Amino acid sequence: MISFSAIYSVYTTLGAAIGQLSKNFGYDSQANSLFGSVYIFGGLIGSFIHAFFLDKYARYKLQYVIIGILSLGSLILVTVIIGEKNLYLTAASLFFMGFGQLPIIGVSYSF
Repeated sequence: MISFSAIYSVYTTLGAAIGQLSKNFGYDSQANSLFGSVYIFGGLIGSFIHAFFLDKYARYKLQYVIIGILSLGSLILVTVIIGEKNLYLTAASLFFMGFGQLPIIGVSYSF
């Protein structure tokens, strides 16, 4: 419950605040739209992959550990990369972040 709450709250907060956060680093509204859509798309892809492995192996604790590690790693990656002002690299890191964070919802509900 604690890991679900922590990861889901970071996901929700970042989804709501990505526009304001990226404006501080010089990105425009078009870049913010790209960041939001890439973030959600990465989460959908991650959800499909995690659902496949849950159906095949039903190892919920392992999935939680993987999601936790991906969430932490991607949060650090986005924090480092967003200041570089490289649109595509920032979008890729946000894709990875969505890939690691959004599947917590499906895994938790299945568990």
